[in-house]
Amino acid sequence: MLITIIASLLDWLGAISDLASLLDPLMGVFRLPTEAAVPIILASIRKDGLLLFAEDDLLATLTPPQLLSGVYLAGVLLPCLVTVLTIAREQSPRFALFLMSRQAFAAIAFSVVLAWGGLLL
Repeated sequence: MLITIIASLLDWLGAISDLASLLDPLMGVFRLPTEAAVPIILASIRKDGLLLFAEDDLLATLTPPQLLSGVYLAGVLLPCLVTVLTIAREQSPRFALFLMSRQAFAAIAFSVVLAWGGLLL
């Protein structure tokens, strides 16, 4: 419930839109349209944000490799917030940050491979 409240608060404050506009130029790295930035951000906060990839306007513009790379990136960019907080409490905040950074790097790298490797298909 806390994650839902935080996501709603960030949306109400306009932080999600601001972050999406900052990420717009990076969407090209993943061969994704700028409209994919918001689903990626929301899915990183709440996993049901992945449903935004199913919106007709966005879905109609994506090729299958783009959809795969976008959903993969959004789904695994960041681990569940509850998991991170538990690791920070049980181990240390530094260790939790290290794990999050490593997971984000791997998700970004593999999403780029999916996006550009899809051109070969």
